[in-house]
Amino acid sequence: MFEDPLFWLLVAPGVLLGLYAQGRIKANVAKYGQAPTPRASRARMSPGACSTRKACRT
Repeated sequence: MFEDPLFWLLVAPGVLLGLYAQGRIKANVAKYGQAPTPRASRARMSPGACSTRKACRT
């Protein structure tokens, strides 16, 4: 089975595409995984800033 060239001709593109996609996903998670969440950005506001805005309430 593994020594059949037709097997590798059919399997290799899928394996290479999967490795490429995995690399892109890993790079994007590393890049955007550290983005602040809306809840974390509330901590930087002044203490009274969210008390009057309905959007800030949880």
